[in-house]
This record gives sequence, structure tokens and C-alpha cells, in this order.
Amino acid sequence: MSSIQNIGLQGMKQGFASAADNAEKITQAFTPDSSVSDPVEPIIGLEQAKRQVEASAKVIKVGNELDKEVLDILA
Repeated sequence: MSSIQNIGLQGMKQGFASAADNAEKITQAFTPDSSVSDPVEPIIGLEQAKRQVEASAKVIKVGNELDKEVLDILA
């Protein structure tokens, strides 16, 4: 796996972790005695995490395509 793909994978891991954290905050916003009173910020954070995962997946795809191109040139 190339460094480009590793960067994409790291971005996906961070995006999934952020999504899980924001999803937890959203559920807490609807429970009594919660420290999270407004679900708007976690909802926005969930959308940002989604976009981070999508962008990171594209980075991995481009890394795969570059690897293939290099192998084709060397063959």
C-alpha cells in the first residue's frame, strides 16, 4: 500500500471516529439530564465526517489508479 493510500486510510479512520462521536452526541441530546442540549453542532459534525470519509475514499482510489499507471509504464 502506497503512502497516498495510507493517508486516505487514515482520513477514513478519522472520519469514522468523528461520525461515531457525533452520533453519540446526537443521541445524548435527546436524553434527559444530558450535557448536550443542542443537536445541531453534532449533526453538522456528522455531515462533515461523511464528507471526510468520501474524500478519503477518493484519495485511496486515485492512489490505486496511480499505482496501476506506474506498473503499466514499468511493464
